[in-house]
Amino acid sequence: MEVRNEYPKLVNISIKICLALKKFIKKVKINTEYLKDLKNSKTNVGIRKMAEYLVIMQSQFKHPPGEKEINELVMKKEKYGIWTCAGRLENTSMKNPIFISYNSFLANLLCNEAHLKTFHSGVRQSLTELRINFWIPSARKKMRNIIDKCFECRKLKLEPFKIPEMPSLPKERVTRSKPFENCGVDYAGPFEVKNNEGKISKCWIEIFTCMSTRFTHLEIVRDLTAKSCIMAFRRFLAEYGLPRKIISDNGTQYQLTSKVVNEITKKLELKNISWVFIPSLSPWFGGFYEAIVKIMKRCLKSAIGKKLLYFEELRTILPEIKLIMNTRPLTYIYENFEDTLDILRPIDLIMPKEMKINLILVP
Repeated sequence: MEVRNEYPKLVNISIKICLALKKFIKKVKINTEYLKDLKNSKTNVGIRKMAEYLVIMQSQFKHPPGEKEINELVMKKEKYGIWTCAGRLENTSMKNPIFISYNSFLANLLCNEAHLKTFHSGVRQSLTELRINFWIPSARKKMRNIIDKCFECRKLKLEPFKIPEMPSLPKERVTRSKPFENCGVDYAGPFEVKNNEGKISKCWIEIFTCMSTRFTHLEIVRDLTAKSCIMAFRRFLAEYGLPRKIISDNGTQYQLTSKVVNEITKKLELKNISWVFIPSLSPWFGGFYEAIVKIMKRCLKSAIGKKLLYFEELRTILPEIKLIMNTRPLTYIYENFEDTLDILRPIDLIMPKEMKINLILVP
């Protein structure tokens, strides 16, 4: 049974019982100390205290201490016949904790109440709070069981999904090949731009990235139709040639583009392009181009901030962002001067090593 915060509810039920007893004992003679004090209780605090005593007395009546426990804990009966534990501290000013049996249901409720009072703290702090007023044999074990069943603690302490072991890189990532012989393609956006009339419209950036060199090409399109995708793909082919394999998500524009491209290459008696679509709702299969999308967005945000550009302005900035992306280091940059002379960049695998960033910064 899962233990919840039921101790206050149990006390509230006992308060109702005490109020009923109080009405009843007005008409009868009172012989016990408990009923006399209950009759004289005038405030809500006093009645609540008597209700808690009633709960404790019922628990001890059902689960009384054994002789071994009485001797070991130097127990004695105090007010209303409630067993308390003095131990070796009987002569101190400290309050003797009330004995509660380990097997009683009240022990579960009290441990849970102490755990909640300490805002879901660990065993030590919850146990410290419990032992201010109560003594439960093997309380540490009981408290640990209560905390292990606590839903909030399990929710906070549970580790996230365990990341599986990294698989081997695909053959296309580690095999020597021509630039963009194997590549991935994806869209980023939408991005808002202004037209010549000042009206706001949307555009997207199509990203082509080489699987082996990590070189990236950017194309801007006005919509996500298959026609725009084909036009962007034609511009890409004019610069880098026909790829052998393309990986993308299973968007409808890509599916139609792959059919059109394969039909054209078949008519021209060229080798068909192997267009591979990743599974639906599984972007991690395209992680190699999703990482490039992240880099591109970061560069674009750093370049324009929150400015709203004209379409031509954004089309001008994209090649500059492309240059920055392709001159990023692929290897670790060491502190030693000699080791920094051989920094490998994507552009070094396609263009001469002397290629540098030459941008005209316009405020």
